[in-house]
Amino acid sequence: MTDSRSIFAFKLMNDIFTYIFSIEMCIKLLAYGIKGYVKDTINVFDGSIVIISLVEVIFLQGGDNKASSIFATVKIFRTFRVLRVTKLLRSL
Repeated sequence: MTDSRSIFAFKLMNDIFTYIFSIEMCIKLLAYGIKGYVKDTINVFDGSIVIISLVEVIFLQGGDNKASSIFATVKIFRTFRVLRVTKLLRSL
């Protein structure tokens, strides 16, 4: 039972963070405009991760195992977000 609960918790957290980062991307797009947003390479990187995450959430709603195996390799890019925060903390 705890295994299914932890899987559900991870999926829920994944969805929550995907939506939070999606809102952040929309706010930045509204604030900077498309040209201003694209000027910063970090924004382009974050935006691409958010779009991939949104596509993943949409395709995994059906529970298709084939779709989940495709997105398993894409999840590696999310670790780069952690590296970005680490770089920011090091510069402080």
